[in-house]
Amino acid sequence: MSGEAAAAFAPARPEERLAHLDVIRGVALLGVLVMNVQYHFRGPAVAYVLDRHPWPGFFSGAVDDLLRLVVQSKCMTLFGMLFAVGLAIQMERKEARGDGGFWGFAWRRMLSLMAIGALHVVLLWEGDILWIYALAGILIFPFLRRKTRTLLIWIAALAGLTALAVVFFSVRRALAGAGPADAHRAEAMARIGEWIAGATAVLGHGTWWEIFLWRLREWAEHFLSQFAAVYETFFSSLLGLAVWRSGVLRAPEAHLPALRRWAPWLAGLGLAGSVLELYLRPIRAFASAHGPWGAALSIPASLGAEFGTPLLALGYGGMLLLAWQSLRWRAALVPFGWAGRMALTNYLAQSLVMTALFYGWGLGLFGSVAPWEGLGISLLFFGLQMLVS
Repeated sequence: MSGEAAAAFAPARPEERLAHLDVIRGVALLGVLVMNVQYHFRGPAVAYVLDRHPWPGFFSGAVDDLLRLVVQSKCMTLFGMLFAVGLAIQMERKEARGDGGFWGFAWRRMLSLMAIGALHVVLLWEGDILWIYALAGILIFPFLRRKTRTLLIWIAALAGLTALAVVFFSVRRALAGAGPADAHRAEAMARIGEWIAGATAVLGHGTWWEIFLWRLREWAEHFLSQFAAVYETFFSSLLGLAVWRSGVLRAPEAHLPALRRWAPWLAGLGLAGSVLELYLRPIRAFASAHGPWGAALSIPASLGAEFGTPLLALGYGGMLLLAWQSLRWRAALVPFGWAGRMALTNYLAQSLVMTALFYGWGLGLFGSVAPWEGLGISLLFFGLQMLVS
C-alpha cells in the first residue's frame, strides 16, 4: 500500500468521529461484558438449562431475570448494527476522498479480524465473537452499495423465514407432548449435569493446558451451531445498514420528531417480547400439556421472544440518541464513548482479565460467584476500562 493510501486508512480524527455512535458502541460493549460474565466466565451457561435460577437467593434470582429481560442478546444485536454502519462509513469516506482500494482494505480487515478471533479462541476463551462478525461482514459486502429498498426486501424476507421457522418448531414442540420426549429430555438433563461437573473441575481448577484442551474440544463440538450467530449478526448488520441509510445516525438532531415517536414504541414492543422470552419455558410446558390447542399460545410467545431482541435493540439505540441531545445526559454518556472508540481492545481485555479471575490458571473463581456478584465485578471492571480508554 502506498503512503497516500495508508494515510487514507488511518484512524478517524476526533473531529471526524460521530461521538454518539461511539457512545452506543460503548453501552453495547458493557452489555456484552455483563452477559459474558453472567453465562460464561462466572460459571457454565448450561446450568440455566437445568434451572432458571441455579443460584439460590433473592438477589441472584432478580439479577438473572433482570439481565435476561433487558440485556441478553440486545447488546450483541446493537454491535451487529454498528459493525455494518462502520463499514458503510469507511466506504463513503474513502469514496469522498476519491481514493480506491476500499475493497482490498475491507477484505484485509475481515481476514485480520478472523485471525484475531482464532487466536482469541486458542489462547483465552472459546466464546469468541470476532470470527462471527468477520463472516457476517463478508456477507454484508454485496449490500454496501445496494439501494435501501433492496435492504428492506432482504430484511423482510429473512424476518419472514425466521417467523416460519419459529412457528414450525413451536407447533412441533407442542404436538410432541409427553412420553418418549420426556424420557429423552431426562437423559439430556443427566448429561448436562455431568458436563457441568466436568466444566467446573477443569475450568475452575485446571492448568492452562488442561483448560486449553477443554476449550478446543468444546469449540469444535459446537462449531456448526455457531453459524446461527452468523445468521443473526448478518440480519443485525442489514438492519444497521438500513438505519444508516435513513440518516438518523448521521444527524440525529435532524430526526428528533421521528426519534421521539418511534424510540419508545420500539423499546416498549421489544420489552414486551423480552417478557415473553423470560417466561417462554413455562408457556411451552403449558402448550405441551394441552396438545394442539396449546400451540396457539406457544406460537405468539415464541414469535415475541424471537423479535423482541432486535426491536428492543433498536429502541435502545433511539433512546440513547435522544439522551445525547440533552447536555446533562450527554455528560453522563461521554465516558461510554471513550470505551466505544476502543471496542476491539476492550473486548479482548475483558476476556484476558475475566479468564484470569475465574479460571484455574488464575484466581479460580469459576463456579463460586453468584449472579449479583458477577454483575458487580462487570460494572467495576468496565468503569476502569472507561477511565483507561
